[in-house]
Amino acid sequence: MHCVSWVEGFVNGVVVTEDFLNIPEKEKMFCSPEGVTYIQVGRIIRKYISDHPERQQLPTRFLSSEALVEAFPCSK
Repeated sequence: MHCVSWVEGFVNGVVVTEDFLNIPEKEKMFCSPEGVTYIQVGRIIRKYISDHPERQQLPTRFLSSEALVEAFPCSK
């Protein structure tokens, strides 16, 4: 449960920051589809970290950002 709570806080932090700064949709960090759960996002992040062992020393917030950018790119 701790992991899911962290993921929820991370995702909401990114979203509220982008909303507060009025970032246009095409410039947002990631655009997760409707209905994606925090459990699914957590699995995406874990898989990304597992698939990139050479980067595992980096902060979780950085790896999570990379994982979500890769999984949910915004239309350009």
